[in-house]
Amino acid sequence: MNFGTHKNPHGDELCAFAFGMRFDPEYRNARIVTFGSKGEALLAAKAGDITLIGIGDGAYDEHNKDCQECAVTLIARRFKLDELMFFRLLEEVRSCDLQAKARRTHISELLKILYDHHSETKVIAWGLEAYRILIEACEAGNYKPQPTGIIEEVSVELTAKFAGTGSNQTMREAWKDCQAAVNNNKGALTELRTVAELIAESEGRDAAKAWAKVGIEALFQRQLDFEKALEEVKKGSRFVAPWTRWDQGSAVNGSFYGVAIHSDNSQTVRAFRSNRAGNLDLLIVRQSNGNVQVFSNSKSNVPMVQCAKALRFAEASKRGISVSINDLGVEGDCKEVPQWHFFAKGGMVMNGSKSHPNIERTHLSNREILEVVASAFNERVRTKQDAGRRPDERVLPNRVLK
Repeated sequence: MNFGTHKNPHGDELCAFAFGMRFDPEYRNARIVTFGSKGEALLAAKAGDITLIGIGDGAYDEHNKDCQECAVTLIARRFKLDELMFFRLLEEVRSCDLQAKARRTHISELLKILYDHHSETKVIAWGLEAYRILIEACEAGNYKPQPTGIIEEVSVELTAKFAGTGSNQTMREAWKDCQAAVNNNKGALTELRTVAELIAESEGRDAAKAWAKVGIEALFQRQLDFEKALEEVKKGSRFVAPWTRWDQGSAVNGSFYGVAIHSDNSQTVRAFRSNRAGNLDLLIVRQSNGNVQVFSNSKSNVPMVQCAKALRFAEASKRGISVSINDLGVEGDCKEVPQWHFFAKGGMVMNGSKSHPNIERTHLSNREILEVVASAFNERVRTKQDAGRRPDERVLPNRVLK
């Protein structure tokens, strides 16, 4: 049997694979096959011996389910694991996946950066090594390995290597990340330092240094990518999205401010949400492969359900599909308009992503997407949509700031 999942699998999927390989002989030598869409995964699962995790809407896919589970907690029940023995590991992985509580030095966050700079195969192997050693540590009750100084040593080496590759501020921020990895103040299991020290105890110092070097390099690369992403956001097309809300029977009006860019940089969302970007509320990103995502700033309280409904309604209209906008606010996938996925907790609406790159591309042009997002919170446009009619393009203003 082999495992199947989405492209660029996250920490919870990799941890689930590690548990499967450790506790079920049937999966001891399993291959990990990744798919660009749910449809591809389901076809492969029907044709061969593949267990889908984190994709396919099956027993081990928490997506599109109203639950507080992730792939690894679902697998833990499948193998009837001792959840007290593995509680810390399972809870950390779950929190990082569902509650956005991962720090920059967590394995789950480092994986996202590494996929931008290494082959998927190499990154998966790096992550599996981390979760394998953590499972063994939990079995042995070894939650506090002996300090080795490996993270400090590798950090100093790589600081010299990356010197001059970015601005002084970028290098200072990268060094702060290294300090955070060294300190690991909260004693987390899935942090860079803990894993490196566990590998040193199990496999020797050289193996630990080689593994840690990949993670520390990711901290430096993350800051360099952020610097580039910040420039992309600053140079993007600005737009205004008027909004209306009702307060005790009276209409209150205001505006959200957004930017539209073309980018494949995974740090664009972080850059957009940073204070250095200029207090933006909305970000539209089109990747080079045609995928489009719309993100909100959590500090802005943007009602993204309205954005999801507007994009799905416009997509359906463009394809000649008759739908009621009242059916289009569902979280996750929408059967009427499967091209747009709505992740409410993350404040995003996505037509494909790096994890699901083969989702059918939107038929909406860049300009149409910008106009729909800019008008999604406009009461006058929403009233027309609620009536089940396609919005008159004359009330979809081009609100690009020159």
